[in-house]
Amino acid sequence: MSQTMRDAVVGGFVMACGLLFLFQARIIDTDPDDPFGPKLAPTIIAGLIIGFGLLQAVVASIRPVARSSGEEEPQPFRPVLFCSVIAVGAAYIFLFQLVGYLISTFAVLAGMLLLFRNPFGRRMIVTAIIGALVYHIIFIELMSVHDPASLLSFRNILNWVG
Repeated sequence: MSQTMRDAVVGGFVMACGLLFLFQARIIDTDPDDPFGPKLAPTIIAGLIIGFGLLQAVVASIRPVARSSGEEEPQPFRPVLFCSVIAVGAAYIFLFQLVGYLISTFAVLAGMLLLFRNPFGRRMIVTAIIGALVYHIIFIELMSVHDPASLLSFRNILNWVG
């Protein structure tokens, strides 16, 4: 499959996902008199997903594939890597409910870096810890949006450390 065709197919897949999200957003039960109910944000996000997928498909089908002399050949489609990324996403959902945000995000980030053969080092660990702290401060402390109940929560870890 050529790069152009692959890009167009990815755009179509993104549009299909956006349509699924739009369908899911439309079945949220709300008050008919409230124009800014809980449906608004998911509907806007689904519309953006559909729009970007359409843009991806249109741009991929119109533009010619041009490579500069220094550009390397595009990587072939690797179904094992594709399925692995989907499996890691499913594992993230499972781990998030099992052990909470911090541990699941760190484990999935480490797994993805190893999957794509990126160097695993101190910088990645520091980034994951800072990201988790920022998430915790903004969403949990300031906005009072709590993670689903899990066996091990970030608050328990902070209480144990401090």
